[in-house]
Amino acid sequence: MDVTRSRRWVLQRSNQKVIMKNNKLETLERFVDNISQSKINKFCDLLENSQIKLSDDIFKIKRNLSLNTKEDEYFLNILSNFSNECDLILLLKLLMEIKNIKNQTDENTSLAWSSPIKYHEKIDQTYSIFLKMINNANKSIIFVGYAMINDENEEIFEALKKSAKERNVKIKIIFDKATKAKKWGKWTKSPKKIITKVWGDIQYFPEIYTYDHSESSLHAKFLVVDEQEIFVTSANMTDRAMTRNLEMGIKHRGKIAKDASEMVDLLIKKKIISKVKYE
Repeated sequence: MDVTRSRRWVLQRSNQKVIMKNNKLETLERFVDNISQSKINKFCDLLENSQIKLSDDIFKIKRNLSLNTKEDEYFLNILSNFSNECDLILLLKLLMEIKNIKNQTDENTSLAWSSPIKYHEKIDQTYSIFLKMINNANKSIIFVGYAMINDENEEIFEALKKSAKERNVKIKIIFDKATKAKKWGKWTKSPKKIITKVWGDIQYFPEIYTYDHSESSLHAKFLVVDEQEIFVTSANMTDRAMTRNLEMGIKHRGKIAKDASEMVDLLIKKKIISKVKYE
């Protein structure tokens, strides 16, 4: 009986500690979400310099930080839940950093789709994303795909051609079996022939690469611009995929765009994909 009671007591104490930790975390998260970063930074500075203490009454802290009535509640919760200044400062700075990283990621990442719904407040159309990214390119474009249909998406190819001729943008176009005709309902020209027809001449002609493995395919679809922005999509380079199918993609500005560029360079270096000669 004594052993059973001891076990219950240990379990209850353990549960109480978990609840206390969760309550403290929720208190901190609410604090960071509702108090400006400038006031939190000033609060931490005052604590570090011993100008205020967690044992001080709320009126002293209120005077030092010029708190309004609504902010009082969040500071009172902090004062009642924490007693160690160093731990609190460390936790607050960590949570603010996490919040800033999350906000930055949210700002740099967006959705795109192909859909019968032509306008959405938060999601751009696939076709317009391709055009916008290509038209904004200043240094380099890497365009990777699986399927390409003749005489479709001419506006995208014209934008590629214009970026090469007018802004001297270096372009790599990489497609599965880029020199071979494929059957998509009907036989179509190879990606190389489609691109050659659009370009018209060798001047500013893009670098074309092909993946020709007999037992596998290059099935990725993505666009990288200036090693800074990447768009990964399920859409092929066909009119159906760009404007009629239900397709989804993610556009992101950040380090992974450069990572994708380096991955392509490695595939070229290892001769997993090979360059196609202009003829």
